[in-house]
Amino acid sequence: MKNFALIGLGGIASRHRAAIKDNEGYLAAACDIDIKKRIDWESYRGICYLVSDYKMVDSMREINWVSICTPNDLHYEMAKYFADNGYKVICEKPFVLKPEQCDTFDNNVFVVHQLRFDDDLKRLKKRLADIKFNHYAKMVISIHRGQEYWNSWKGQIERSGGLLFNIGVHYIDLLCWLFGEMKDYDFTGNHRQCAGTLKFEKVTADFTLSLEAEKDNQKRYLIINGLEEINLARNLESLHSKVYKEALEGKGIHPKDIKYTLEVIKELSQKLGD
Repeated sequence: MKNFALIGLGGIASRHRAAIKDNEGYLAAACDIDIKKRIDWESYRGICYLVSDYKMVDSMREINWVSICTPNDLHYEMAKYFADNGYKVICEKPFVLKPEQCDTFDNNVFVVHQLRFDDDLKRLKKRLADIKFNHYAKMVISIHRGQEYWNSWKGQIERSGGLLFNIGVHYIDLLCWLFGEMKDYDFTGNHRQCAGTLKFEKVTADFTLSLEAEKDNQKRYLIINGLEEINLARNLESLHSKVYKEALEGKGIHPKDIKYTLEVIKELSQKLGD
């Protein structure tokens, strides 16, 4: 039985809805405090319950999975509530804004870090595991975020965690997952753009992240040794179904697996100005 409740009906929720369907799950309830967003989901009335309080889900006996797509600062309290009440949980990134909170959870909670499920990146990780010499990597993430982004909760550091927690989390996690423990770094910037060099045991990675790109000139890529380029934009947004498949099989990414990434992000974020 794969009956889901979806908490938070913002833009990312549609990808979760599709992933649930792709994995033969059933969306039994959808929740958001914003009545306008619930109205946008009116076509699902009769298919699933539409509710305003996430705790109402706990009274719906048929639900056993909960997907959390709310603002970042709400993830911990919601994930803990549902985990403590016996549900299996899939939570959007960043899982929490305080790395130590990862220790609260067991293997019934899964985190969306979809780049780890990309086939090309998995092959790259396997190759890098056997490297005998130092490598150089360059990651450039240059994307556009308009004023609507900055006017929303995403532009509020206390809610989103800022640039690295809200946007950089995918890419810092990818570097840590591929290259291992970060040994040193030189990093600077603010919560609109930042750059630096991250040093791992056998890899030196130049990293640039900016939200100031023009709409028609956005870039997301990783280059290894100046030769091999991986386009990180090609299917970042189409991997949620794989995330769900692994979670449903009990093989997904758990909070303990991304705690180190969040520790790195917390440290780097302290180097950013306003």
